[in-house]
Amino acid sequence: MRNAIALIVLSTALTAGCASSNTAPVPRPDCTYDPQLIGSWRSYRMSSVGPSWMTLDLKSDCTARVVAQMLFMRYTEKPAYHVEPGALVFTREHGVTRWPYSFVSGKLLLQEAPSEQHEYSRVSSVTEPPSN
Repeated sequence: MRNAIALIVLSTALTAGCASSNTAPVPRPDCTYDPQLIGSWRSYRMSSVGPSWMTLDLKSDCTARVVAQMLFMRYTEKPAYHVEPGALVFTREHGVTRWPYSFVSGKLLLQEAPSEQHEYSRVSSVTEPPSN
């Protein structure tokens, strides 16, 4: 009986652990991007609940795919973005997130919170033509 309860709790936790926002991003008519950012970037880090990683896929039409992955949970969203001088700005349904960025030795440094800076490595470059 205890094994059955444990199995139900574990399967519920694993099912609930995958969250997504699959609303298709709307490309911005005034799309501004930095060609150096276009492509896929990944950051590995420790969180309060264990190892985690973030993947950013940035396209030249100012659409993105952001995946936050932990051992038993994954969150995926597809926001629109644009670039302001020195900042990557994500536009979501309920607000805007602004992450200052810079490049150091081929790595992307993102300031995700006032006391939280993370280093991203390029996973792939995308040589797609800009969308009109």
